Amino acid sequence: MQETLKLSELSGVGKVRLQSLNNAGIYSLKDLLSTYPVKHQDTTKITPLCMLKEGNFVCVEGKIKASPNIQYAKGKLVIVRASLEDDTATVPIIFFNQPWMMNNLKKDSTFTFYGAVQSYRGKISLLNPEIVHRRGVVPKYQALDGIGSKTFENLIEQALPFIEKLFEDVLTQNIKQRYNLLSIQDAVYQMHRPESAQKLSAAKRRISFDDILYYQIAVLSIKGQKNTAPPIKVDKQTKESFENLLPFTLT
Repeated sequence: MQETLKLSELSGVGKVRLQSLNNAGIYSLKDLLSTYPVKHQDTTKITPLCMLKEGNFVCVEGKIKASPNIQYAKGKLVIVRASLEDDTATVPIIFFNQPWMMNNLKKDSTFTFYGAVQSYRGKISLLNPEIVHRRGVVPKYQALDGIGSKTFENLIEQALPFIEKLFEDVLTQNIKQRYNLLSIQDAVYQMHRPESAQKLSAAKRRISFDDILYYQIAVLSIKGQKNTAPPIKVDKQTKESFENLLPFTLT
């Protein structure tokens, strides 16, 4: 395996995409791998339809009860409606401005969906749920200008083999054992390809530990510097005007 790669050497990265990465503050493979998913979808557990509660994000599985219907509303709004059933209940699934779902949702076909449970016209429903093609704890990346989330995930995939070369662990083995921390290399990998919700939680804990550590070092460094700034003289009128703007009384 090569020592490392330049961003421009990744498959699918031309001048335009390279500029998009740079605009997002990504100049190297390490920067790329330090750009973590904005969220993770946990599709490891199937929630029975009878257990759906408004506001929860869930993974559900069932059969399409009947052929979907489509409605063309005012303002170019297209609504596709269907019903999903399992052994416990039947719930509406509704897709806005996704007319192709009419052909995708065949009667009696089994689907796995992930999405937020919401109330729609007084009924517990799934609005614009995603079809799940891969079960697990799935990372979701922020799209960049000219780089979709799927393309970004592909770039991450190409960079993952270089984690060991790119990340150096600043913590000693004793500290990692004492605080039950993953190595930084394992943490970065699990952020992008979590093997389980527990591994993802451990990865986030290690990343947070490092963030706090670097913050404390920065604060101590600033405190160690002498304050050479000259004092600012403030007259009484200016002081009183400033105090009047405050939403509380100075003590």
